[in-house]
Amino acid sequence: MASPVDPGHVVAKKHGQERSPHWATVRDRHIKMEPKCQMCGDAAKLQVHHVIPFHICILLDRPELELDHRNLITLCACKEHMHHELLGHLDDFSSFNPKVRSHKKKFGKLTSAEIEENAVWLKLEKARPKDWGKMTAAQQAALKTLVNKLFPLVTN
Repeated sequence: MASPVDPGHVVAKKHGQERSPHWATVRDRHIKMEPKCQMCGDAAKLQVHHVIPFHICILLDRPELELDHRNLITLCACKEHMHHELLGHLDDFSSFNPKVRSHKKKFGKLTSAEIEENAVWLKLEKARPKDWGKMTAAQQAALKTLVNKLFPLVTN
């Protein structure tokens, strides 16, 4: 049986990045910590989503965020809700939603069809971050500032 396609890995490869060999362990540990979709509470077809995609973290000199639980959230990929694709990536796996955690109240119980018809979501989708390769240097710098604000460096 073929393994499922990993859209995050596919996008990362386009930017010359690979997943950490520790990803599977961290993913499995995260699912144990968050065993349900953080939007709808479903426990089916779960995926661990990077708030900021791991390849972008690497490109921003923050590779540790690939395995940092602060940058992870459990979302469902079930046909009814599609929270990973619609809320985590704003319907484009080459993009992301840095405010995904704040969308539970607004979109958590909506079906995928209801989300895609929602005026607020349509605005979010239209304004979603560009693919890394299409960002200007200023946009990349602003993203680095945002990432450092969302996930301050942890020092010992």
